[in-house]
Amino acid sequence: MKKIRVLLVEDEAIVREGIAAILAYQEEIEITGQAKDGIEAVELAVKTKPDVILLDLQMPRQDGLTTIPILKEKLPTTHILVLTSFADSDRVYQAIKCGAVGYMLKDATPTQLMQGIREQFPITHLLAGVSHRGIPVALTTTLLSRIPST
Repeated sequence: MKKIRVLLVEDEAIVREGIAAILAYQEEIEITGQAKDGIEAVELAVKTKPDVILLDLQMPRQDGLTTIPILKEKLPTTHILVLTSFADSDRVYQAIKCGAVGYMLKDATPTQLMQGIREQFPITHLLAGVSHRGIPVALTTTLLSRIPST
């Protein structure tokens, strides 16, 4: 199975390390790095090319709203999920407008966090040779292509 490469960007060390600990126990996740602000995030993202960036909005030196367009310009296929404490914030709307694919509340459960990350990828992206049910990828891809799109 191909791992989902995740870059974690959060200025609060206890939150960052807590999320990293949750992700470390997921066999399909590879943490490519951790950053405490947007400047570090851009440097690490360009270097490690993650599939997903979990990005805090409020950080020192360079905040999430400033960082998102830079990341999207440099890594247009990387999925950015915003980490926030406030779901109804105008900043969440602005982040999505800038290119984030969605947001995760910081009080989300580990299951919700993993669901948010996994939802960014079709099953064929995660398969490398054999699917989770033992069906060859070529057959899985063929079967999926026959399902009418809605």
